[in-house]
Amino acid sequence: MISAPLSTNGRPAKISLNASGIGEFSGFKITVLDERFNELPGYIAAECVGPDKSGFRQSVKWGSREQITSSQPIRIRVDFTGPAVAELKLFAVYLDTEK
Repeated sequence: MISAPLSTNGRPAKISLNASGIGEFSGFKITVLDERFNELPGYIAAECVGPDKSGFRQSVKWGSREQITSSQPIRIRVDFTGPAVAELKLFAVYLDTEK
């Protein structure tokens, strides 16, 4: 799934998910893209950590990075991963900016 372009207005932002079915054999990998669908360095699926459990507003990180900073609109790509992807359910993706 890839979102429409989203603006953070240059403010730091965090991504979190409402999801279920996350476990040892299934999960989500999040990649942040620019408006033209190019991956933003440091925010790729291979570096994505979490969410590691089902629940509400489960946070996503890339290595030690928890926040995204971009002056341009971004897109969020959510990949369903693992052999048990049929168990995964994605209910919401949040992009929360600092005020």
